[in-house]
Amino acid sequence: METMNDIGQLVVRTLFDVAIILVLLRLLLQLFRADFYNPISQAVVRATSFLDPLRKVLGARGGLDLTTLVALVALKMAQLAVLYAMAHGVTPGPVFLLATSGLSLVSLLLKVFFWSIIASVVVSWLAPDGRSPATQLLWSLTEPLLAPARRLLPPLGGLDFSPIIVLLVINILDDYGVPALAGLVQRALF
Repeated sequence: METMNDIGQLVVRTLFDVAIILVLLRLLLQLFRADFYNPISQAVVRATSFLDPLRKVLGARGGLDLTTLVALVALKMAQLAVLYAMAHGVTPGPVFLLATSGLSLVSLLLKVFFWSIIASVVVSWLAPDGRSPATQLLWSLTEPLLAPARRLLPPLGGLDFSPIIVLLVINILDDYGVPALAGLVQRALF
């Protein structure tokens, strides 16, 4: 019986993770003003079209797509509530779910940036012309992070060290910043 519950949790986690990553990508593509006509961007928009009815209610405020942000947090809270209920038979309170969801989404965001930068570095070695839709989309996601690091440490001898700086900062934030925030939240809640 425990194996069936584990399989159920795996299925639920996977389905929610796919939806959460798609909604997060939609938010990032809008935030960084990625090319809407990119086929990958269009696929993400089509895959997240379930947000359209909510968009009529919430819309955007001050350049931030409030609909996508609210949906992202709500999806993560629902995922945590369902998984916690499957594992423990009860659902945690909304404050706990909101705090845990926020921290989990920050960690996920850092991981998306980390792997996007790794992918863009590998692609720049393998296909330096960068004409594919995936390459252009990776550039849209990573360049806003890499540009400030590039100003801090310009390319030396044709080598760009900005990805190393940004990856180091992301790892520090994910390994130390997020757990420190989790500790603060835990002390505030309990």
